[in-house]
Amino acid sequence: TGEIHHLLYSTKKNKKLKLALLCDVSKSMELYSRFFIYLIYAFQNAYDKIETFVFSTAIHKITDLLENYEFNKAFELIADRVPQWSGGTKIGQCFQLFLETNPWAVDKNTIVLILSDGWDTGEPEVLKEAMVKIYKSSKKVIWLNPLSGNPSYSPEVTGIQTILPYVDTMVAAHNLDSLRVAMHQIRSSRRKQIY
Repeated sequence: TGEIHHLLYSTKKNKKLKLALLCDVSKSMELYSRFFIYLIYAFQNAYDKIETFVFSTAIHKITDLLENYEFNKAFELIADRVPQWSGGTKIGQCFQLFLETNPWAVDKNTIVLILSDGWDTGEPEVLKEAMVKIYKSSKKVIWLNPLSGNPSYSPEVTGIQTILPYVDTMVAAHNLDSLRVAMHQIRSSRRKQIY
């Protein structure tokens, strides 16, 4: 919506900042996929240094589609490009592949935004190893979880429990207020370190 664009464009930008967006498009995220793709479309058009990926059981770079097409066409092309759309989820395997094939995408100037509900069918050890690498290599890791806006939500699934120690903050992603919180987290400094 226009409100999301206004929120992003009204924020003072750090020219050194890089963003890496990793968006879950698996079956459990089907209700949220279009909103999240719109959100990363808005991010893509508001920040200069940004790379965007979608994942389920495989990971795909979609930066070029978001840069070169209007949203509706970009969404259609992304869904066509990703054969695993609305399939299972292997977050750790996808993040490992992301790190191996895009080593330039994350450095100490990079904020990594993960958009996912954390449901994972892969091995927790693989996910932990990938998250440790992402956390240690980046400026900050922010996880946007559409489920955490529910007052009764409890992060109990294995994927979430594995990810949480290597995330600076988990933010709900269900309305404009939650996105304001996410924008504040992007501007704030990392408070914890893992050695």
